[in-house]
Amino acid sequence: MVFLLTELKTAVCFSRIGIFWISAKGVLVLRLHASSIAVSIVLAGVIHADDLYTMEESFSVVPENGSNIIIENINGDIVIEEWSSENVLVEYSIKAESLREIESVIVECLYIDGIICSAILPDDNDSIIVDFHVSLPESLNLNLVLFTANGCIAMNSGSGTSLVEILDGSAVLDGFDGNLTVNIVSGVIDIRNTTGLSVANIISGTIKGTISNIEDNIAISTVSGDIDLVIENESFITVTTMSGEIDIPGVEVQQELYCKSVEFGDGEFKIDISTVSGDIRIRF
Repeated sequence: MVFLLTELKTAVCFSRIGIFWISAKGVLVLRLHASSIAVSIVLAGVIHADDLYTMEESFSVVPENGSNIIIENINGDIVIEEWSSENVLVEYSIKAESLREIESVIVECLYIDGIICSAILPDDNDSIIVDFHVSLPESLNLNLVLFTANGCIAMNSGSGTSLVEILDGSAVLDGFDGNLTVNIVSGVIDIRNTTGLSVANIISGTIKGTISNIEDNIAISTVSGDIDLVIENESFITVTTMSGEIDIPGVEVQQELYCKSVEFGDGEFKIDISTVSGDIRIRF
């Protein structure tokens, strides 16, 4: 059975394996493979304002506890928040300087043991931005895998496990509860309020913020970049820099052959902080 939404120029097909639709001009591809889940879809048109074209889409599903939520982006942000609904709501917007650029973008979403969404951009995509906003149920532990090549990933809430990876951009950690790993090639990690941080790595950039209410060991490291933290937990802390300074009030730093290091504190969990080339500053 085929329904034609003429006002949106969109064909929608329903099959045994789920739902497939594609715009007449190739703007959007969405496949939802599911046998017994609730799916809600909202389609929106293209808006032209302030010399930018914007297209917004959203859909929601009712996932099981432990489901995967995978978002793969190229140029744009990903924001994770919680809400009171039992649905996972994925909203995204495509912004570009021309309608032709809007039409060149494909956002593909699959439902296979969870949600997998990928933004597919043309090679010349500097002026195209795809932003995702994901609302998660408060009651579920989910497995999140989030990637953007260029942009910010904001973990404002959520629980379960999460892997955040960014090539060039920033991660804001402000409320995730569970096991959180963050890897960035170039950028900033801003730790604000998260009990679930496990690993934070940057090759070139800065790690800053406040560590409080931790529930496990933490490893924080940079290859080239500074680390500036406030630590509010009673923890066993190790600090090492190969080339840089360590600034911790009331703690004597040891100058070794190839590095500076210090160990101090006493607590249930260990915080390991290290950099190859960079300064480390810790306050309490």
